[in-house]
Amino acid sequence: MYAASATRRVHGLRVTGEDSILERQSELPLETIVGRDREVEEVLELVRATRFVTITGLGGTGKSRLAREVARRWQAGEGRADGGPAGEGPAGERPAGSGTASVVDLSAIDNADFVAPAIAQLLDLADRPGQDPDTRVTRGLASWTGLLVLDDVEEIRAIGPRVHDWVAASPGVSILLTSRVELGVAGEQVYPLAPLALPASARPEDVETSPAGALFLREARRHGALRILTEPDCRAIAEICVRVGGMPLGVQLAAARTQVLRPATIARRLGHPDTDDGAGGLDVVLGWTLDLLEPVDRSRLLGLAVVPGEFDLELAGVLWGTDPVESLARLVRLSLVRTVPGSDERWELLVPVRAFLLHELRQAGGEPRAMDALVSFVASLVPGLWTTSPLRFGPWVARMREHHDTLRAALDWWTATDVGTAAEMMDRLTRYWVWTGWSWEGRARALALIDVPGLPDNARIHTLLVLAVLDSYLSSLPMALERAQEAERLARAGGDRELLLITVITLATSHGVLDEFEAEWPLLQEGLALARELGHPIAEINVLNNIALHLMELDRLEEAEGWAAQALEAGRRLGDEASEIQALYDLSEIASLRGRHAEAMRHADVGWVISQQIGPGLVGARIAASRLEVAVAAGAVPEALVALDDAVPLALLARGWAETAKVVDACGWLLADLGRPTEAVRLIGMASAVRRAANAEGDRDPRLTERLPRLRQLLGNATYDRLIAEGERSDYATTLDSLPVIVRAGARAGTVRIRGPYGTLSTREREVLAMVARGATDPEIGAALDIATKTASVHVANLKRKVGVETRIDLALEGQRLLREAGAG
Repeated sequence: MYAASATRRVHGLRVTGEDSILERQSELPLETIVGRDREVEEVLELVRATRFVTITGLGGTGKSRLAREVARRWQAGEGRADGGPAGEGPAGERPAGSGTASVVDLSAIDNADFVAPAIAQLLDLADRPGQDPDTRVTRGLASWTGLLVLDDVEEIRAIGPRVHDWVAASPGVSILLTSRVELGVAGEQVYPLAPLALPASARPEDVETSPAGALFLREARRHGALRILTEPDCRAIAEICVRVGGMPLGVQLAAARTQVLRPATIARRLGHPDTDDGAGGLDVVLGWTLDLLEPVDRSRLLGLAVVPGEFDLELAGVLWGTDPVESLARLVRLSLVRTVPGSDERWELLVPVRAFLLHELRQAGGEPRAMDALVSFVASLVPGLWTTSPLRFGPWVARMREHHDTLRAALDWWTATDVGTAAEMMDRLTRYWVWTGWSWEGRARALALIDVPGLPDNARIHTLLVLAVLDSYLSSLPMALERAQEAERLARAGGDRELLLITVITLATSHGVLDEFEAEWPLLQEGLALARELGHPIAEINVLNNIALHLMELDRLEEAEGWAAQALEAGRRLGDEASEIQALYDLSEIASLRGRHAEAMRHADVGWVISQQIGPGLVGARIAASRLEVAVAAGAVPEALVALDDAVPLALLARGWAETAKVVDACGWLLADLGRPTEAVRLIGMASAVRRAANAEGDRDPRLTERLPRLRQLLGNATYDRLIAEGERSDYATTLDSLPVIVRAGARAGTVRIRGPYGTLSTREREVLAMVARGATDPEIGAALDIATKTASVHVANLKRKVGVETRIDLALEGQRLLREAGAG
């Protein structure tokens, strides 16, 4: 299937244990907290005692900064009851206040269902087939120790009961939240955060030692002002602190104006707060600051209000229609925009600033124009339906991740204003959601859209296709088939042949996953005819590969090989490497099943080389897993060990259940061949659990399945069943990451392995290196090894990288040395 061949972003950060020195100097880092020592200690004590605390207060009070300082001190060990380093305590005991501290910024999320996936991503809790994010987080936190900070949850107060459940089920976890209002659930301890204490008088010593005055001076001196204080300055600073109600953000914004104005002038321009609680004072400061901007900077700042979360120069340039550097620098100097901590080229608006600006933008009627620019930018990032570019995965997904918050905002806007575009964009984003662990979010969005009254049929078809793919990925196969069938019926009735092509391929894949081959076959034939009629070569190649896979499942290997060869030829003719790799994968699997191991490994090696050139992706993970499997099936242990090093990181990256199960299975059989049956059976059990959860039990290599009775006989029924059960209960993500170490520890191979400074050489690479060392050209290497000259050139380029040289002469000289030392010349 085109999508299966294969938010507002949540900002996650790990808090380091580095100490900062609290001094009232201009050299202090911007993020150093000022005037909150007592509050930090009180929150630490409260979290330690209750494990579930919400810091409440008005926007701009400093809730987030306080929570992050608590996390930093917790990480440094100050959360422990005894004040000692984190992690100490009696054996087997997890003291409150031990462990790591992790912060999840939820300011860009307004749906409680998206919180658990965000936490799972931050804590590296991998997707599991058939397991929803809440269950994943609950189980993950049960074995986690530390402080989890959920920052800015007032828009998602519905998360309260889940937080309560997580705390109850996780004795080693403490959770700290920030919100303008409490969540109102049992067990929650509320810590109201007041504004900063004001100067007791206008005397210099009182201004300098008060929290509000110290923060003003810190910010002013950071801008190079007020190095020497006068009495009039002190009187004005005290007045400013009063007029902004002690709100830290208001103090900072007012202090930023000391670059051009004296404190007395700032105080006069501020006027008086509308209320006594500081909220009016903050709005006054923001409004006054906005009015003082040059018209062009004011307009550009308002345009940023539609961006939730972080943005970069590219997005700012699109929104402003010009080079953003100079304007952005001015806004940063005024503390209206801040640089994201830990990043030199990403920026954000603080939540209260953005809320104020968004209100002003809407009052001025400028939101639609700003959103038009934002959604156009997002549309430029999202690939078309008939492209394999996302299969390259790495660069595309990295770019999409950086703009996840913006993507969510665009989808919200489309959903509210243009459901047809919303549905099509969601269809085009299906692979992104799967590969980045946001599949549950995609499904939630699609379920919400499908219920929109009067949804046009074309939009309904796209939405059903999203649900079909994501339901299949999340192991709801009967539901996935039902969605695909409904989409196909609507497409046939509507007469849009483009949509019919998509739905036919999706429905065929749904039948294939359920091993309903009789229903799948005519749909594949129809899909092939439609792809050729409509002139969609990518769709045609996709169907050719699916036909090959269909025939492989039926053990009609000779026919399957013919279709896969057609797909390979079409992919090469089109120049689409991802399609070519998929065909090479099919041909490798077929050749291996037919006992032609050398040919199978050659196909896999060529596919692997090409995948390295286009970057990591699903097809790369697929060919890497196949390369490992065919090496194991051929009994080529050295090649299998090299292939294992390549396959594991890609399987983790691509999040493919089939690829994960294939890698784990192959390692199990490799350990069995190496005389380690106990470890082998555990891995086989683990692979079985992944396949069963993904409803793919029938996908195991039949040659390996035939060997199961021998392992049972060797170990005995009771031991075999126990080991299988242990493997099924194991955390496959953790095990997958450590498989190279596990397998190598059990290896008995005495064969020569060559490793350059930057990677282990495969058998093919050793052959190419030997020929380069003898002075052979790329065409000569290709002719000698029966590979294309282009493939030989790619091997040479990879060898330079692994060996760590830049020229062919250096590669030849270093190759002679490596081969000589290995005795493999």
